[in-house]
Amino acid sequence: MLQFAREALDPWHLGAAPTPVGPLAVAWSAEVVVAASFDGLPVVLFGRPLTAATLPSWLEQIATQAYREGLAETPWTLLDPGTTSLQQAALAAAARIPAGTLASYGDVAQAIGRPRAARAVGQAMSRSPAALLIPTHRVVRHNGQPAAGQEGGVGERLRQWEAEHAVEQMSVEAPQN
Repeated sequence: MLQFAREALDPWHLGAAPTPVGPLAVAWSAEVVVAASFDGLPVVLFGRPLTAATLPSWLEQIATQAYREGLAETPWTLLDPGTTSLQQAALAAAARIPAGTLASYGDVAQAIGRPRAARAVGQAMSRSPAALLIPTHRVVRHNGQPAAGQEGGVGERLRQWEAEHAVEQMSVEAPQN
């Protein structure tokens, strides 16, 4: 089971997973992901030093699967004492959104049984502990526009790559006359 947590056993490691839009910095301990970011990670995180290491194959495979398919098929748990049950539910719902598909904050709020919590869903997406592994870039405003701060950033590049990738797959699979 994949877990995300701020608290994990020592030692903590730091590595990078290749993605179509650039490297994803990942901090982990054993089989617990501590954090992931496209903006890099500091060498000391939550007061703990990170040791540079090669990304383990299990984590590289999960990053690849998460990027293409979401985490719907990967059992995972968010073990972050700083997140509420609503935030955890919203992040779990985001993990089930397939690549190339978008959902609004309201859609996610509806999916978790909290239809009036769209704003809280937005806050949960902005505080995700693991960009890409939890594809929050697939959750947008009700009008389909990216959230404030997402314009021109990694989220936009991720959505664009996924849309192009889906088009490529469809054109390959389209029947020829």
